[in-house]
Amino acid sequence: MKADRNKTIDISVEEGREYLKRCISLTEKAGLSEILDKTILGNTLEILSLLPENTTHPTQKPEKLLAKLILASSNEGDVVPDPFLGSSSTSVTAKKLGRHYIGIEQNEQYCVGAEKRLYMAEADKTI
Repeated sequence: MKADRNKTIDISVEEGREYLKRCISLTEKAGLSEILDKTILGNTLEILSLLPENTTHPTQKPEKLLAKLILASSNEGDVVPDPFLGSSSTSVTAKKLGRHYIGIEQNEQYCVGAEKRLYMAEADKTI
């Protein structure tokens, strides 16, 4: 495991699994196991979706890339369509940049994750 100046941690898959196991164990010991409700999280990989930009969506886009596209193609107050919401990266980035957004998604689990990310974007405007 190593960390750089940007507070990024580089770990192996095995180290990541061990870290998640420790987190789950500590959460259960603290009586907070409802956070790990399997009907919402599905499996341990989805715990990563609790982090702001790391989700389990297979085609998630980086917010920095989306910010460049949104800034180049819209103004503050404009509406940014997100017809395939997925992990909501486009809508989250639009919100952080002062745009309105319309997201469309058929998968209920992704919608729940999108709501959480959009709520978190209110407090953290960093991209």
